[in-house]
Amino acid sequence: MKRQLLLLILFVSSVQITFASFTTANWRWRNDDGTETTATWKAAENTPIEIVDINTTIRLRVEFVNNTQQRANYSSMLSYSINDANGVNSKVIFETGNGYGDEHFTLVSVTNVSDLSPTTKQLAGHSSFSSYPFKPGSVVSNSGVVPYDIEVGEKTEYEFVIKPKAGILRGQTYYFINSYGTTVTGGSRPYLTVSAALPVKLKDFSAQKKNNGVALTWQTESETNNNRFEVERSSDGKKWNVITKVLGKGTAAAYQYQDTRPTTGKNYYRLAQYDNDGTLTHSGLQVVDFAINNTLVNIYPNPTTQKLTIALPNFKGKTVTVKVNDLQGKLIAQTVNEVTDQLVNYVLPNGTAKGIYIINLTGDGFNYSQKIIVR
Repeated sequence: MKRQLLLLILFVSSVQITFASFTTANWRWRNDDGTETTATWKAAENTPIEIVDINTTIRLRVEFVNNTQQRANYSSMLSYSINDANGVNSKVIFETGNGYGDEHFTLVSVTNVSDLSPTTKQLAGHSSFSSYPFKPGSVVSNSGVVPYDIEVGEKTEYEFVIKPKAGILRGQTYYFINSYGTTVTGGSRPYLTVSAALPVKLKDFSAQKKNNGVALTWQTESETNNNRFEVERSSDGKKWNVITKVLGKGTAAAYQYQDTRPTTGKNYYRLAQYDNDGTLTHSGLQVVDFAINNTLVNIYPNPTTQKLTIALPNFKGKTVTVKVNDLQGKLIAQTVNEVTDQLVNYVLPNGTAKGIYIINLTGDGFNYSQKIIVR
């Protein structure tokens, strides 16, 4: 037994454990404006970009190849280093909400792509590995630890969805590194530079219900060449209207504005920040919902002979369209009525026969139907 144990110890001590790594070949920066196949590119392959807006999400596409003699199968994390192409003092890029506050970049979830969804070949790729078969990789948006499995002689592509954080350093160069990866001979790690004069660092932007309106507040951490902010509102997140303009203060400052006439339904808000040279940057969206509680709508008297009062608590619109149909769907009447003090005084057409009808109310994101009885 002792002899067997001794042989086992000698065997284990003689084993050398090695890890196969993969090689970073080509890479390319792209915009977060489409899917894994349709998003546009910010620059050519292996070409750095400059960050001029820290509120913009960017995506990094990387070609990895396994030109070793062993299968590369492990989990790793994307890291960055500052002004250090070798990545000696690198920091891991975590997902949003991880609790770490000192990173300069974060992985973020977006609507255009899904975390860990498979990739297709999008890069021209490095000419040295053109004969390597392609294996789908992953989109990485909210997974700090990423699994890799690349067989010998294979290549793949991963796409990382990242966003700068408030602590990003101006005028610096950031290199992006994979924990176990190496760089192709003559190539470089993916990198970008940060503008030495970011116009505005927006600390936060919020929209909250207040006094039957919406209180909009925002803060800047710094302002350079900031001309003004414009507060924009939309009812569908697509068509936008400017509801106010606020001049920049030229230094870190707090701003506020009260929207006293929000629309019924969802109100989307965003900031448009203009530099002195006219450059425009949009903030993220805030949504405040002023949907009417249909259980509070009151149409009376019901039954009625001809006149109706329609009570619309919290309705913000100026008019409402009233349609009356019989139970067979035939339109009896349709009018646009003014709303005064959240009330509509409605009169059925002369000669409306006795019976049961459906009254439908629409306006400013509001839609409500109810049966009424005419006697």
